[in-house]
Amino acid sequence: PNPFNGFVPSGSSRGGAMLPLGNLYELNPLWQQISTTGDPDGTSNYNAAYVQIEHRFARGFGFLANYTFSKLMEDTGGIDHSTSGSNRFPQAGLGRGDVYSLSNSDFTHKVVLNYSAALPFGKGRRFLNDSHDFASKLLDKVVGGWTAAGVTTFRSGQHLSVNGSNQLWWIAGQASNGASERPLFAYPRVKYNNDVSGHSSLIGSANSTPYINSAAFQLAQALPNQLQIGDVGWTIPGLVGPGFSQWDFSLMKNFELSKSESRYLQLRFETQNLFNHMNASNPDSNLTSPTFGMITTQNGSPRLAMIAAKIYF
Repeated sequence: PNPFNGFVPSGSSRGGAMLPLGNLYELNPLWQQISTTGDPDGTSNYNAAYVQIEHRFARGFGFLANYTFSKLMEDTGGIDHSTSGSNRFPQAGLGRGDVYSLSNSDFTHKVVLNYSAALPFGKGRRFLNDSHDFASKLLDKVVGGWTAAGVTTFRSGQHLSVNGSNQLWWIAGQASNGASERPLFAYPRVKYNNDVSGHSSLIGSANSTPYINSAAFQLAQALPNQLQIGDVGWTIPGLVGPGFSQWDFSLMKNFELSKSESRYLQLRFETQNLFNHMNASNPDSNLTSPTFGMITTQNGSPRLAMIAAKIYF
């Protein structure tokens, strides 16, 4: 049988007439769900203060620092799970206001430092600048003319969400879209933040402690006489994931290929995460998971070293 019962879906036409998708749903109440894709949906508000300091010193040293203090509020994300990023699902037909809160993508504080320095060795520099004999010229070719540069990043953690099971969303037909209802706060209320570092919450670490206290939450019930709506917000004030820091470093030198300054070979040694620092990722936020509140992965990658050569002409 024709599932549309003679009616035409939104976005198509028959005889030049268009029928709104909402009317179709009312006339076909047995449909589990109707989702739209590509329509404008949701609101986001971003406010930030930005400070930047830049200075060029003598002897080839330059420094640039910037700091961002920001706040991103949103109710966005795809109801039909078609939008990348956080997917916020309002409860009980409450609309987008039910999920309007701090964004999971917001970093309240972020500091980025950029710096470069010409190493003081070789011709025209402070040390090993004698190039009159062959040995001095050879030494200059090896250790002279190098420039060191780096980028250092510090940022605060992401605002965290806690989700429950898919009981209610299976009933609503939304679980196939990745929806998961929000849990309830335990009563009497219990502190939900254990105030420990990300490294202390790593699975397998000595005396590991969950980042989030599971006793602070309970699952909503989908039993016939206990249909509950979660009272935990989409993001929880004061519950912020581990921070992030990383040092990236490069060492480079230009070798002349001709008398023209525009033709040279650049040799580069680059390292991401120079000190091989392990940044803890966000904790498991699924209340039904055996690892809820624990951290099982890292944010970013281990140290990565690269050697590259580039010809400019």
